[in-house]
Amino acid sequence: MGDPAGIGPEVLARALSDPGLSAMARWVVTGSERAFRRALEATGAQVEYAVFNAALPDALPASPVVLLDVGAGEVPQPGSPDEAGGRWAGRAIRAAVELALKGRADCMVTAPISKAHLFAAGFNFPGHTEMLASLCGVRKPLMLMAAGELRVAVFTRHVPLHSVFKYLKKSALADTVLTLARELRRWFGIERPRIAVTGLNPHCGEGGLFGTEDDEIIRPAVEQARRKGADAVGPLPADSLFRPRERSRYDCILAMYHDQGLAPFKALSGDEGVNVTLNLPFLRTSPDHGTAFDIAPRFEADPSSMCAAMRLAARFGGRRWA
Repeated sequence: MGDPAGIGPEVLARALSDPGLSAMARWVVTGSERAFRRALEATGAQVEYAVFNAALPDALPASPVVLLDVGAGEVPQPGSPDEAGGRWAGRAIRAAVELALKGRADCMVTAPISKAHLFAAGFNFPGHTEMLASLCGVRKPLMLMAAGELRVAVFTRHVPLHSVFKYLKKSALADTVLTLARELRRWFGIERPRIAVTGLNPHCGEGGLFGTEDDEIIRPAVEQARRKGADAVGPLPADSLFRPRERSRYDCILAMYHDQGLAPFKALSGDEGVNVTLNLPFLRTSPDHGTAFDIAPRFEADPSSMCAAMRLAARFGGRRWA
């Protein structure tokens, strides 16, 4: 459910009230029943659900939606974020991961959280992706943004821009390209995904004039991944790669850092963008917006991105290795 002080409960309530979407899967909600009920009352959304505390029974009721209240204490008001919201969010994430790892869920959809309040509540992670990786025992999760045929992954995630150079290593980048190719086959059913790898510097360094990383690290890494079977090309200039004609040639673009990939993606995807975490034991999706604490008290949030995240999870989340 995400942070109960944000728009997570609202967009979840609106999404689950859509008969077509609610029928796509059996939905188990982890979080605060009080926050969910408050969102239903404020929006007028109609959702039939059963509530459990602490744990789910072995046999679930016939209700189309099941809510597991994770019991994290006081529930903050919409638009009044604090440490309590981070505590609810963290416990909800942990409960959902446990269900997935036990085989009781095929995939996981997460509503927005506040990274600062998650951290303040004692969950020492910079965001969802890192927390999920830790809970699953995975060292190298991969962040992908998806909207229809537009897919953008990032090599580095939540790190300062000046640290990107420190993380940019040939072997690590080659491994990321190979992992991305494998996960696109696994979850999206793309038999031989074609991957475009961006450069790091303007004009891919312009032969060393604007930096040498493109020629000394990125190009050899792409060649190494190609020798191991990946259909990848690069480095390619990021400033032109997102044009319709250029990006249509590829199944996915791998950007070197967060804003290089996410800024054009969000400009192009509108309200249909979905954040996907790859290289986990299960598929995780999320809307590509934040908690929006400022508008949460008004209950006027657009659920489009949450609906898109839930549809993608329901469509692909049950895939397993062939």
